[in-house]
Amino acid sequence: MASDPNATRFTCIQQLQAGMKNINLMFIVLDVGVPRRTTQGNDVRTIRVADHTGSINMSVWNDLGEYVTPGDIYRLRNGSTTVYKGQLALAVGKAGEMLKTGEFLLAYSELPDMSAYNAELDAKFPHRKGSPEDEKEETNGSGGNPTSGNGSSSGNHANSSGQTSSSGTRPPVKRRQVGAPNDMSANRAVDRQRNPAFRV
Repeated sequence: MASDPNATRFTCIQQLQAGMKNINLMFIVLDVGVPRRTTQGNDVRTIRVADHTGSINMSVWNDLGEYVTPGDIYRLRNGSTTVYKGQLALAVGKAGEMLKTGEFLLAYSELPDMSAYNAELDAKFPHRKGSPEDEKEETNGSGGNPTSGNGSSSGNHANSSGQTSSSGTRPPVKRRQVGAPNDMSANRAVDRQRNPAFRV
């Protein structure tokens, strides 16, 4: 049976590269950083997201960042990648959309860390003072990047049953239980006219 040419094609986090656009992927939120107020009066948060192939930092702005919590599972449409100080990051973008799915479990791996510092990217995409990237939260601060300074997680990982397994050639896959979508309180609803990028 032939595949549908109009079907949405999803990208894995490990496949992300600098300069990509129109990215569609599914991820689980691992960590949400504290908001930072930019010089233009916007609030930006760095969140850590992952799928079964790896993890990456992602910038979310204003209202969108207020309603994202660890354990949430989202489907990103029309996302893009940016490079800031040698670190690859994921962004929603003006044409992007985040849809919270009704699924409760998602296998994920924290490694490889796609936002780890990359000297080649740093040389290819030099940071310029006053560039749009200045409006984005730095990814190496507390709350923005839960990994260690070398971009890797140390020690063993716990699996879904609570047992630990040592890191081999492939990091262990984790699963996280997510509460039912109807557990969200009414005050978490988002005004679509103010923030069309967010859907619940």
